[in-house]
Amino acid sequence: MRRQTPKRPVMNRCLNICPGAILAVLLAWTSAGGLTLQESIAIALDNNEEIRALQQKERAADYGLIESVGNFLPSVSLSTTYSRAEGGRSFEFPIATRADLTTGEILYEASIEAGFIEEESHDTKLEVVQPIFQGGALWGQLGVARAQRRAVEHERRAKRNEIALRVHQAYYGILEAEKLFQAMEEAVELAREHVRVARALYDAGMVERAETLRADVLLSSRQQDRLRAANGLDLARRSLNSLLARDLEEPLVVEEPEELEPLGLTLQECIARAAAGNPGLMSFQKHVEVAGKAVHLSRSSLLPKVNLIFDYGWHEETYQFDRDSDFWMVMGVASWDIFTSGRHLARYQQSKASHRQLKHELAAYEDAIVLQVTRAYSELQEARQGMELAEEALASAEENYRVTAASYREGLASQVDEIDAQVTLTEVRVNHSRTRYQIYVAGAKLKNLMGGILETD
Repeated sequence: MRRQTPKRPVMNRCLNICPGAILAVLLAWTSAGGLTLQESIAIALDNNEEIRALQQKERAADYGLIESVGNFLPSVSLSTTYSRAEGGRSFEFPIATRADLTTGEILYEASIEAGFIEEESHDTKLEVVQPIFQGGALWGQLGVARAQRRAVEHERRAKRNEIALRVHQAYYGILEAEKLFQAMEEAVELAREHVRVARALYDAGMVERAETLRADVLLSSRQQDRLRAANGLDLARRSLNSLLARDLEEPLVVEEPEELEPLGLTLQECIARAAAGNPGLMSFQKHVEVAGKAVHLSRSSLLPKVNLIFDYGWHEETYQFDRDSDFWMVMGVASWDIFTSGRHLARYQQSKASHRQLKHELAAYEDAIVLQVTRAYSELQEARQGMELAEEALASAEENYRVTAASYREGLASQVDEIDAQVTLTEVRVNHSRTRYQIYVAGAKLKNLMGGILETD
């Protein structure tokens, strides 16, 4: 007797509709045009606020270098002073007396009065100061400025490489998510075919109704997996849009990259390149150099200082700019802080300790770079070897499913065998996709550590 086929649950029908709608949206999204990896990196670098901030920091370092050079040159200043005072003591000095010689009467008497305070004065002068010896402070400032300028330059390069690596990861993340979604689509189709075959066998009285129910459960599970894969693809696209400083909802399609060429370098060669070209490491080295120059700068406070000063101006009770009221003066000024309660010596010792601290931190950072390069190199080699195994596994899983599905349709294989072959095929397809893009990500990480992720900078 022919058995009546049960109606499919409402949930199954919903799951069939929702992924189809999602797929339609994704296909419409992909019709808007694609971006290459290099185009994505260029957009991210142009729109990144961190890089813009470092560009301004680099400009500030340029001006700091100009300032340190200017400290060697003479400075010219113009000043004018007006003062008015009252009080103080004054003295009268007689300078001439005329008297009648016969009577002794004073006929004429002259004197001058001098005071310690000028009641009113005007002073205008032009002063030129030329540093002669500053205890090495000027050379120390110049060395610090130069090292800071180079440190900021390497810091900007390191940030550009970091952004480029993040774009690589997000870009390949989209491609991997697309392959995962495709694998889930194929898994849903396989599950649908399994449902059809199970119902046909049930209608023919060859299997129990439990097998059709298990087939429905498998289809529902695969539809949920497809929905998660669609959400993952959406999030991957949003991540790249965020790096590109674009609207998260903006349509985005990426192109499949070219096959990655073999590295052609040994581990030791990669470590050597990272030691010579890693911008983060080079920036750290320059910061250590800055600390070393700061030691020389702080030591200058313990030494004397000599300046040459030339003044030319006018000094009179009223503003007068003429040859009768002008003056000039040349001075050599030497100063030396003999006792400062140990402040200068403490500052010098502090700068030395900071320099030693950074040198130890640099050594630890270099060790960390070596470890990171070793790990990235191993991940790249592992991914390449894993890709070969994944290719073999994919071919075997496809053949295994083909044979098992054919046997199940003929009633020669159990439902468990067919489901197991189907699940294995889906897992192998997912692993194949992940392994493929792990090669690209591992290669990008290694290039970033060696400072060569960007072809031009």
